[in-house]
Amino acid sequence: TAGALRLDDQGIPDQYTGIASSANPGSEGNAGEIEITVVGLLELLNGAQILSSTFAKGDAGRVKVTAGELKIDGLGTLDQLTGIASTAEDGSEGKAGTVEISVAGLLQLINGAGISSSTWAQGDAGSVIVNAITMDITGESTGIYSNATYSATGYVGDVMINSDSINLSQGGEISIAANQTLSEDRLV
Repeated sequence: TAGALRLDDQGIPDQYTGIASSANPGSEGNAGEIEITVVGLLELLNGAQILSSTFAKGDAGRVKVTAGELKIDGLGTLDQLTGIASTAEDGSEGKAGTVEISVAGLLQLINGAGISSSTWAQGDAGSVIVNAITMDITGESTGIYSNATYSATGYVGDVMINSDSINLSQGGEISIAANQTLSEDRLV
């Protein structure tokens, strides 16, 4: 819990800046939940992340973020996610967690930033739930999504958005995607 919070990776390769919980390879338990409350502005910049993931049998944890305002700016750092996510990584058996975001004012995603729950594995991706008064999602590879990649056998999750005003521009997107060849009943 904080009045304001800024996480800035500064785009430095092989460096991690963020808040994370994970079920590591070889483990059997679940990753823990992440819950962050920021009264004012929460900023994630240039590769910074809030992330729960599983590399093992256990599930990734739920990620819940509440903020007065939220700005996530990739600043063109496309080799790693700048954003808030829960993932089931390649080789894992567990599920990705739900990602829940509540913003009292403006939620801004720009320059490759993302809010997501994804699977590269057997486990399902989680739901993504975003509530914000105003949303601005701008730029290629920028958006809110649930994804099942080519290597995944798990299901994609739901994406639920509640906002008074949404601006999508310059390639910004809200999406659910299963990138592998699946029958239609695999999409939820």
